[in-house]
Amino acid sequence: MKGAALFLAVLCAACSVDGGDDTSAGGETPAETCSRVATVICQKLLECYSAEERDAAMLPASMAECQTQIEGDLECATQTAENQCDEGETYDQATAEDCVVEYEGLTCEVVREGIADSDTPSCAQVCQ
Repeated sequence: MKGAALFLAVLCAACSVDGGDDTSAGGETPAETCSRVATVICQKLLECYSAEERDAAMLPASMAECQTQIEGDLECATQTAENQCDEGETYDQATAEDCVVEYEGLTCEVVREGIADSDTPSCAQVCQ
């Protein structure tokens, strides 16, 4: 279950590095990007861990429960361009999209072993 906790921590970090204009070139707001990250988290948790493992780790049992919990944990509803990147940094929507795609492509083996920064290199580059 250490892998599940690490997975959540890393994905939470990816969600919190959004910013820039309230609506990106693709029309997605920081809150919407956060919700997409929450969806990926939930998909990976449900795909990579059995119901028994999720129960033992006190992880959400269903997609709906997971989505509600993770979006709340990440405070997706309150994410705006003004509260995401550090002062002096600029948000890059294309890199944010790459970050989400990298998480979507993670195998269960990687998720269960623990996600390294090298597995999702774009995520560290969203705010520069």
